[in-house]
Amino acid sequence: MMENARTMGRALAELSTEPSVVVHAKTGRRIGYGEIAAFAKIPATAPAIKPEELKKPEQYRLIGKDVMRVELPSKVNGTAQYSIDVQLPGMLYGAVLRGPVEGTSPLVIDDARARTIAGVVRVVPMAFGVGVIAETPWAAFDAKNALKVTWDRRARAFGHDSDRAIPVYSAAARDLNRAGKPWDTAGDIAPAMRNAAKSTRASTSATTATTRRWSRSTRSHRSRPRAMPARSGAAPSRRPWRWRRSPRRSASRWRR
Repeated sequence: MMENARTMGRALAELSTEPSVVVHAKTGRRIGYGEIAAFAKIPATAPAIKPEELKKPEQYRLIGKDVMRVELPSKVNGTAQYSIDVQLPGMLYGAVLRGPVEGTSPLVIDDARARTIAGVVRVVPMAFGVGVIAETPWAAFDAKNALKVTWDRRARAFGHDSDRAIPVYSAAARDLNRAGKPWDTAGDIAPAMRNAAKSTRASTSATTATTRRWSRSTRSHRSRPRAMPARSGAAPSRRPWRWRRSPRRSASRWRR
């Protein structure tokens, strides 16, 4: 507002705002926020604003009001278009069978049954799993489930027991003399704890926190499978589109 008042040569009190624009009511002049950003300068100190200069509650446009998310109706009535809904001529679909633990690789792949499923185009060994390319998503899913894979046992996670690991991790956390690998540091905890007026000791299970995070993630993200369409061919026509939660963004990118 101050930058606009300076540019317009008007008193700050004569200006008001509407969605995305600053307005000078007496002359009817309007200037968009994007235009202001082109010439605005950040002041060395923030301007002092008196309480009486703040917008009155009766002037609020959004605060205190129930504003519907723009994509909500399409999600509810089923018309929302996501990346997985994209259809292109000659389109193929992929599914990946990943190893049971992080860091394992396929050692022996028996794909005989998978290749008999109608629509399967190719089975692709990968460092971390086995991919299936098919003419329909259902053929890709069925072929993935039909794979028989023997995984190598090099990954450290094989044989890990989360329940038995909890007391081991807890004991390590309580041992303040145990050397660890700092993830981040701020301050000096040891003297702060020794000199604290009051201290409280408690412990919690990491699996509980993980379960809660996964539960929230499941509710938020997994209402539909993730998909990333990609157009293949000679460069520069080769292009992937990453998975998005926003159906509108996904659709607009494909229109472009």
